[in-house]
Amino acid sequence: MTSIHHKNTLRQKNLINWKLVNPTKGGSNKNYGATALSSKSINYSCPKKGKHWWSGSTLGTMIYKGETYYARSYAPVSKSKLACGS
Repeated sequence: MTSIHHKNTLRQKNLINWKLVNPTKGGSNKNYGATALSSKSINYSCPKKGKHWWSGSTLGTMIYKGETYYARSYAPVSKSKLACGS
């Protein structure tokens, strides 16, 4: 494996619409010459208070022998509304 890159996003549900938000910490990470990469400690500093449903996704980009491969993983939606920072 030449490299692995993760681009992490969070989704916040406001009424009926989902809004994509970029994490304030842990938005992306890379690993060179390894066979695995984990994304942990993703944070978001909310500009205003309120409770929302939350979810997230990670887009993985892997480069192997000059070819680029992609994979996306989605986190489950929170079971209840959570206050920002919970």
